[in-house]
Amino acid sequence: MHRHTIRIVGLSIVILVVGLTYFAYRSVNETQGLESASEASIKPKKNEPVSYGIHVIDGQAVFAGGFIPFTGKRGLTPVEDADAETFRAFKQVFPEHHPPGELFAVDKNHVFVKLAREIEILDADPATFRLLDEAGRFACDKDQVYYRAIKIEGADPGSFRRLKGDFSVDDKHAYLGHTTLPAEAATFEASSPGYISNVWSGGRYHKGPYATEGWNRDASNVFFGNKRIDTVDPNTFEDLKFAGYAKDAKNVYWERHIIAGADPKTFEVLGSKYLKFFPSSVQHPSGHGPFARDKNHFYFYNEIEERDGPWRHENGEATTRPHP
Repeated sequence: MHRHTIRIVGLSIVILVVGLTYFAYRSVNETQGLESASEASIKPKKNEPVSYGIHVIDGQAVFAGGFIPFTGKRGLTPVEDADAETFRAFKQVFPEHHPPGELFAVDKNHVFVKLAREIEILDADPATFRLLDEAGRFACDKDQVYYRAIKIEGADPGSFRRLKGDFSVDDKHAYLGHTTLPAEAATFEASSPGYISNVWSGGRYHKGPYATEGWNRDASNVFFGNKRIDTVDPNTFEDLKFAGYAKDAKNVYWERHIIAGADPKTFEVLGSKYLKFFPSSVQHPSGHGPFARDKNHFYFYNEIEERDGPWRHENGEATTRPHP
């Protein structure tokens, strides 16, 4: 009975492994549209490993994607309508520990972009198309500017400049990603890296609404992301450049929120310094210590850290004595 049970369990494990391998293989080859090298009749050169990206292999333009389970080989997808003789992929560098974004390539006839699940032809001029940053988040041709392969309506490639993060500007407008900001272009400044999320969702373009971040301003207004913050005084505004904090003469802000009771005169961000200020016994449950402090409290984002009392720092040490 015991041996019979062991055989059944062993057989079940084998069936499970075979099934997972089969469905994983189908996922690579069907759901994502990837083919193995043998099925696509495309073989890399001998002893030459194929890296993730777009290549020309044996006279054909291909996208080399994820590894096929248990083979050590990448799935290869032919780039349809590509002219291999004039085809070239742009060299793109993505931030460390960051998933690769859109991949771009051109030939004499087309601009190609590898999105999450497919390769598309971009409505752009291949003769003048170029990337504006090493990761390819911004690009342009002689007539248009693109953010992550999405056309920025009305943007002028002749005067377009990328600022911090996803912020940019030309002679007429300020932009966050592919969206136009309600700011004056001539006096627009981005004090923090801008970010816009959910532009691509499930491999498809998402029309919004978007979550946006980053302090920016013009001569008369202050914005967080694409939202104007009417309570901020532009004349005394200061971006504290950490975790979305800012302040003016009257208030302290975390992103779009006023931190009630925070004192702008003594408020300061701790940045990475909180790690040495606080022993593990008083760190926030998330594993971080407070991000900021004023004369009365510590703050984790816009939450007051009351549980540890009115601490202060002396010579880099946390003490229980309150501020005088």
